[in-house]
Amino acid sequence: MSFYFLLKGMKITQLIFFFLFCNLCVAQTQYQGNVLSTNGELVEGVVISVSKSQTANTIEQLLVSDHKGAFLVELDTLYSYKFKTQHLSFNDSVFDFNPQKQNKIQLVLAPAKNSLKEIVITHERPKVKIKNDTTSFNILKFIDPSDRKLKDLVEKLPGLTIQDDGVLYFKGKVVSKLLVENQEFFGGSTKLGLDNIPADAIEKLEIIANYSKSKILKNSRRTNDQVINLILKEDKKNIVFGNAEAATDFNEFYKLHAALFQFKKKQQNNAILDVNNIAENGISISDTSTFLNVNSTLFNVVDVPVNYMINDTDFSEVKNQLATVNLKRTKTNSTWDFLSYYNKVSTTEEEKERLENLENFSVENRFMLKEKTSDALFFRLKNDMFTSKKERLFSFHFSVKEPEMTESIISESDFGNKNINTSNDETIINSSVIFEETKRINKASNLVYGGNLDYKKDKNDLNLSSDLIFLEDQINWLNQDAYRVGHKENVEKAKAIAAAQYYYTINKHHVLLFSLSLGYDYENAVNNQAQILDDNSQNSFGDSFNSDAQLNTVKIVPQFSYSYFKNQWEANFGAKLNMVDWRFKNAITKNNNFITAFNPFLYLQYAVNDKKRFSISYNKQINLPYRSQVDNYTQISSYNSIFKGNIDLEKAITHTFSLSYSDYNIPKKYSWYSNNTLEINEKGFSSDYIFDGINSFSTPILIDNQRINFSTRNSFFYLFKNFETGVDVNLSKTKQNLIINDLQEIISDKLSVFPNIKTTFKNLPELSFSPYLKVYQQKNNDIKSVTRNIGYKFKIQHSFLKQYYANMSYIHSKFESQKAFNTLDFELRFTNKIKSLDFSVVGTNVFSSKVNLNIYQSPLSLIETSKITLGRRILLKLNYNF
Repeated sequence: MSFYFLLKGMKITQLIFFFLFCNLCVAQTQYQGNVLSTNGELVEGVVISVSKSQTANTIEQLLVSDHKGAFLVELDTLYSYKFKTQHLSFNDSVFDFNPQKQNKIQLVLAPAKNSLKEIVITHERPKVKIKNDTTSFNILKFIDPSDRKLKDLVEKLPGLTIQDDGVLYFKGKVVSKLLVENQEFFGGSTKLGLDNIPADAIEKLEIIANYSKSKILKNSRRTNDQVINLILKEDKKNIVFGNAEAATDFNEFYKLHAALFQFKKKQQNNAILDVNNIAENGISISDTSTFLNVNSTLFNVVDVPVNYMINDTDFSEVKNQLATVNLKRTKTNSTWDFLSYYNKVSTTEEEKERLENLENFSVENRFMLKEKTSDALFFRLKNDMFTSKKERLFSFHFSVKEPEMTESIISESDFGNKNINTSNDETIINSSVIFEETKRINKASNLVYGGNLDYKKDKNDLNLSSDLIFLEDQINWLNQDAYRVGHKENVEKAKAIAAAQYYYTINKHHVLLFSLSLGYDYENAVNNQAQILDDNSQNSFGDSFNSDAQLNTVKIVPQFSYSYFKNQWEANFGAKLNMVDWRFKNAITKNNNFITAFNPFLYLQYAVNDKKRFSISYNKQINLPYRSQVDNYTQISSYNSIFKGNIDLEKAITHTFSLSYSDYNIPKKYSWYSNNTLEINEKGFSSDYIFDGINSFSTPILIDNQRINFSTRNSFFYLFKNFETGVDVNLSKTKQNLIINDLQEIISDKLSVFPNIKTTFKNLPELSFSPYLKVYQQKNNDIKSVTRNIGYKFKIQHSFLKQYYANMSYIHSKFESQKAFNTLDFELRFTNKIKSLDFSVVGTNVFSSKVNLNIYQSPLSLIETSKITLGRRILLKLNYNF
């Protein structure tokens, strides 16, 4: 026997009261109800519709009683409700329930006197379901045969957007991690997941806001992090699945790619291999942050030296190799996670440059050839142990990167011709250990404590040679006709931190946090530079060009914060007090300073309901300069620039304000979000020497950086036939005071506007159009210049005849009426009937020339650069899914 329940023509009307006081808001609470007959027997299979008394015709929830006559329902205690029942053997009934006056739901049904006709329930799973902090997408309602990877699918989901560098946003906020079956995928890497996980392996996709891996601290804090969690189809669990891909033009370009996945209940085995020379990124900067994010409450790991951001508009040749493995083993109350990768990138850069000096109007034409190879190896071992009263984290990571670069420049100018050559070999080693423990002391108190050790070594060997006049104002005895300069630098850094946090829960709405961190930083840098003569002997440049400097820093950072969670309200405010004993040794000038930095922060959020949220935040951050910025020596860094440290460098202060609002009302076919950030930087001082090869002068520049940056991400989605539109706006203002013979004030303004339009109509091609405008304005005393960069991106994709898929995108860019860059990409794909093998013809940069034009104007010069790029690539591609 089945039931019929028709939901049609229903309209939800909401009246929103924004209360000024927290106590007027009431939280959602879960209730258990029971259905009984008049003779006291439990009744199974009763269809129960729940609606608010004020909007009785609008069904909020649809429930069915289980075999024990029970059901669960979440209600907002601010409203009263009506429960309507239907059953073949009982009369239709309506019951009133007021959560403020009642705490028990009991529905008593009277037997039906007349038999009912057969009722059929045709309740369909919604596309999007929003419950508390989780937004769930029913993937079966979005996926189509053209979707191969998770990236193809995610681009169709409302509220989700992907940046070109692989960063994923939901409702304008960054998605920090990607989980599969509630376990981190490659450390939570979003790009590796988007580019490799098959779309047809997913049953449901969840966006979880305020994500916290710690169950003990879940009720004591709000993280404001959001993650993606993928629920796999049952037939994809426990088996090995993935894809293998090969592409070539049978001449110059190639790509080989393989991804293997296995997700079992207590283990994961994943591997990705990629080799190509078509400028496809194997890894991104967003991946590096997730590799380092081990879910530590107290510590941040040092940077990982990886290779990323390969851009086909920068290089004439690119070779990329990537091999990465992620193994995970779960035992009782413990999980071991091993992550490792090897990445090698080789690039060739060819560039023609025209440089016009704005002071003497001299012109120089340069041709540059740069070849660079970089090897990077990384591995991370992590263990999570958890019980109901204790959680323990251990993490160890090690990485090494070895970049090598050679560069040659041929220059012709009004002052003669010259040849310049550069070679640079570097080795960077990083390692880090974290131990952290979280304890539940009692119902009101939680304690987190631990330690962190970091070590970094950077060995750099730079050699410069040229026939140009060099450093005549600095070193009079240097051979002016030909030179070779050697610069060797060894930098060692060590850091040790011990920290603890104590959470005290006053009640379920009020939480206090006290924390203390004690850290010690050690940095030692040996900087040796010399002129290398023809017989390979060396002449020292003197004390100003060589140094052995140490920087010892002791930091004490206490912090206090207060958090309030009740109903729709969330508030958090407090401050960090950075107390620093700064000791600078072994330099010409010795300083001992005790610096105190007071950094307040505030976060306030009001959630009207699960769909509408409003938040505002403020944060102040004071940073001290690095050793290389303050060391009192002069460092030759390239053929045309010398860095001079400033031992009197002051601290830099950053103020960040953010305001956001989101209305993610997918059931009502619309969504809107707005994220706005204002960042103010002040007191960032530096000094430098700029050497101009045209007229052989070195210029001291003192920069007082005061920068204002405003960015806004606003999007409105109207999902009737899937029409989407939005706009991104970025505005920045920079003020600099430069000493170039005399004091000059340089004001630079940048405005970028990125609107976008997207349509996804059933059985019609999917269209998207994204124009952009970038305006650069610079004012140097009384001289004012304005330049504009305009362009657009157009994309169309469509599946037809069930087995064919086609897409095309065109990008066009102009800089002050000159073509800067344009490219056409396309793919035509045929899928066999069992959907395991794809045959594709892929074109990249098809109609574009191999020249990319950029124009840059500074207070001293106007530079016009033409880069020779990879050019057109048309490949035949085979992809096998298993």
